[in-house]
Amino acid sequence: MMNIKLPAGTSAENDQLLLGPGYLTIDTERKALRLHDGVTQGGFEMVGRQAYFLPFIGEVAGSELITPTELYTAVNFTSGSALNTGTTWLRFKDPIDGKTKYIAKRPIRYGVSKPSLLSANLVYGSTIINVKGNNYRVRLIKGSNTDPDGGIRDQSEWNRLMYPISVGGGVAEPWATYSNTDLGISDSGNGVFTHCVEASGTGNLARGLTSIKGANAINNNSNATFGWRPLLELVE
Repeated sequence: MMNIKLPAGTSAENDQLLLGPGYLTIDTERKALRLHDGVTQGGFEMVGRQAYFLPFIGEVAGSELITPTELYTAVNFTSGSALNTGTTWLRFKDPIDGKTKYIAKRPIRYGVSKPSLLSANLVYGSTIINVKGNNYRVRLIKGSNTDPDGGIRDQSEWNRLMYPISVGGGVAEPWATYSNTDLGISDSGNGVFTHCVEASGTGNLARGLTSIKGANAINNNSNATFGWRPLLELVE
């Protein structure tokens, strides 16, 4: 039998590591594996079933990727008002297309209309930015199976990536247990509607009002409840 010994150290020692993609280390204090990607200092803690494979890799701080304020500048987007400027990014390896995707944990601007996002080329992924040596497409999340929305959304990015990390997602074996508050989900307030790629009726599809399962058709105005929750897709 082959025995494999992984590098091990305290939580603080692991936090200082910046190792290449695929390297594993052991956090002896938390009794957990850390998976490294060559970008994130300290890697990502993998607990329980995450020690095998889960599409949700973990949270990434803005300082390790790009902060909301830096993103506004990078894409020259000033429509609406800043929101949740300290929020983190949720990192996924999409099981459907295999792509690495970062979704803002909470909306980062409010009072944003769909036409303003279209004008800034921030809907479909045509805008590409370079962040710390990697290229990312900046776009909206897909909230439906089809565009325009036909009411069937079970295979949308929102359903397959956001439901399994939410306590309200109704998933039998969740990847994480974020609350509505954690994810910026509410029945009122700034930016509670998350703009999606798809059109819906005479307006546009938005997700996340009241619960993670919320789906609504909204108009083209810049209402304060309309939020921008960008998705960054790694160009590989």
